[in-house]
Parts: sequence; C-alpha cells; structure tokens
Amino acid sequence: PMELFDLNALVETLCDNLADTGKSITFTTECDRLPFKGRMLALKRAINNLVENAEKYGHSAQVSLAKKNTSIIITITDQGPGIPDEALEKVFEPFFRVDPARSPEVSGTGLGMAVAREIIQGEGGDIILSNNKTKGLTVTISLPTKY
Repeated sequence: PMELFDLNALVETLCDNLADTGKSITFTTECDRLPFKGRMLALKRAINNLVENAEKYGHSAQVSLAKKNTSIIITITDQGPGIPDEALEKVFEPFFRVDPARSPEVSGTGLGMAVAREIIQGEGGDIILSNNKTKGLTVTISLPTKY
C-alpha cells in the first residue's frame, strides 16, 4: 500500500541495521527529513538488496541521499571489481549473474537487481549502474519528489 513516510529515516535505519550486523556500511545525507509517498516496504526491500549487493561484492557500501531539484538521489558505491560494461544492463534481467564461476562462494539467484529495478520504476524512478574510474561500482537511484 501507498503510505507517507520519511525516506531519509528509512535509508538511514536500513544502513544502521546492516552496519550493526558487522557489515561495512556508511550513510551520509543532506536531508533532515524527506517525506515520500510510496510503497515503503517495497522500497525498503529494493534499497536493502542494492546495499547488501554492494557490501557482498564490493566488501563495503557507501550510501548517500540527496534532494536535487525534483528528484531524490540515492547513491550506493562500493570498491569491488565492478561489472563488465557489456553487462551493466543485463544484470537487470531475471536470473542473470555476471560470472557465477568467478565467485562461487557468493550465493544468489540473479533476481535481486531485476526486482529492485521493477520496484524503483514502479515508484516513477530508475536505477543506473556505472563503473568507477579506479575500481568499484556506483548504483544511482533516482526517485521523483512527491512533496
């Protein structure tokens, strides 16, 4: 269901909870409160999946949240190996995994990115992936401001 909630508090709490389990996750924000009307549990699931992926494959996650004009931007950066350029869009296909043979110790079904993009697009936003210049991946989530 659609509900009004503080998106800043949701992302901060999610990051704090993951950090409390020993994961290397940091959160920074430019916002005190950020009212958002949407599907809170679905957004929490999508963002949680993306942050956990960054920590799982990149060994850490730096999460930031900012409001820019008519958009909310959530950025998740890691220091992992990144993704080959030709696979940056393919990772959003159900059951696609970049290279399961490269990291057999890392489990997954290949559904998380597809589900995350579907949820974000359902809120009128999008997800873009980009490799960092040195190493790692940046996930940029943009959502429309609704208030």
